[in-house]
Amino acid sequence: MVKREFTSLCNELRDIIVERKQIKDVFLMAELGFSPETWRHWRTQFVEWFKEMHVKKEEDNEKFVKEEILYDKKQKLWYVKETPITN
Repeated sequence: MVKREFTSLCNELRDIIVERKQIKDVFLMAELGFSPETWRHWRTQFVEWFKEMHVKKEEDNEKFVKEEILYDKKQKLWYVKETPITN
């Protein structure tokens, strides 16, 4: 795998998950170009990163949602969760 900056990988991972809404872990690994050996290490780092990183985005007409990237370890599934932000 070509070395890339961690934040760049996080952004790429986010883009893939947001576009697809959910994706199995093995398919995300392949899409990002990881081997199973390196993915085991990096997946843990991504999960930790996305526990702290949320995106606030405007949905429509000044309504905002919090967008979270989550990993379900039991189902081995990455997905995006959008939660309305109330004022």
